[in-house]
Amino acid sequence: MQAQASAIATTATDPTMATSRQAEDNIKIIEGDIMISQTHQSQMLNGQAAAASAASIYWPNGTVYYSLSVDYTASEADYIESSLQELQLYVGSAVQFKRVSPGEAADYIEVYSGSGCSSFVGRQTGPQWLSLQRGVCLQKYIIQHEFMHALGFWHEQSRADRDHSVVIWWSNIDSG
Repeated sequence: MQAQASAIATTATDPTMATSRQAEDNIKIIEGDIMISQTHQSQMLNGQAAAASAASIYWPNGTVYYSLSVDYTASEADYIESSLQELQLYVGSAVQFKRVSPGEAADYIEVYSGSGCSSFVGRQTGPQWLSLQRGVCLQKYIIQHEFMHALGFWHEQSRADRDHSVVIWWSNIDSG
């Protein structure tokens, strides 16, 4: 518990955290909750391939490192951790979630209370953000959903073969 408190305290005083949040302005949210970088946006607009090999988005040895911001109370942090423990039961031994101090791992997820609920898809290099807004996103299924994105999962309706398994109600989709 002492190590966890230290990890949380480090996040609050880490100057790179402020820089990370300022860099959010270069991030676009697509499909309601998926973060996409400006570089990836440009590649998509120019019709270029997504450029990353499938293997590069996976977490080495199946270990997903994450840190929790001081934005969360102790009970909220415990709830996030218990939601990840339950997700661990669903995915089995292929994936392990490990809480670390910011910067302790080269590639890790910085979980913070941003604006809404959102995540990148798959592992990014260096620290990557996962937003779980307090009072909005701290529900088990939302926490697990955003971490599934971080594991590399897109929404089913985004798959090329989606029409074989889902029905799209186009009238329920907002324009834009």
